[in-house]
Amino acid sequence: DGTPYDDSLAMSKALAQAAKDSGIRLTILRTIYLHGGFDAPLEEHQKRFADKDIDKALAELKKLEDFCADEADARIDWGFAGHSVRAMRLEELQKVCATFPKRPFHMHVSEQQKEVKECQERFGLTPIALLESEGLLDKRTTLVHATHASFEEVELIKQHGSAVCFCPGTEADLGDGLGPASELFQAGVPISLGTDGQTFSSILQEARRLEMHER
Repeated sequence: DGTPYDDSLAMSKALAQAAKDSGIRLTILRTIYLHGGFDAPLEEHQKRFADKDIDKALAELKKLEDFCADEADARIDWGFAGHSVRAMRLEELQKVCATFPKRPFHMHVSEQQKEVKECQERFGLTPIALLESEGLLDKRTTLVHATHASFEEVELIKQHGSAVCFCPGTEADLGDGLGPASELFQAGVPISLGTDGQTFSSILQEARRLEMHER
């Protein structure tokens, strides 16, 4: 029901221990979710995974930073994910990016056509162009999904040295489509694969879906 654990880092600590036990590298990305949409309050079902406010989210990130520093393990790193431009205000995004200027930054962008349309109506820009206008596209930025990125936006991503993470399984299951993988690849934009879901966790299956879509 969203009631926090007594130790709010319980899941991060469990993930870090699992990574050490299995001998893999891990970057823990703490997600920030604050609003239910553009100029919309949280819906009831969203409250269980949302932060109270940006200051609470920053405090939790600081706790994660301290935990990873105490671990003193080169395999365990951390960063943050602003969920989306609809779940965070621009001033909130700016605040967290300015507070942790060297940490990896991930964000869902242009996953659905509705999101793109609403962002254009609100700001006159698409989500990717909005991040670029705010100085939030750089080499530490990974754009998750980027399903509806335009040719011009591929060039923006390339110019700023950002990366893109596709989640083919989720994108197919939701019927959102897959992003311009070939165009990004040809532009030299780094592409990674993720799940964004819990139905399965096969990186080979994700890669196969992306390859089949492009072919």
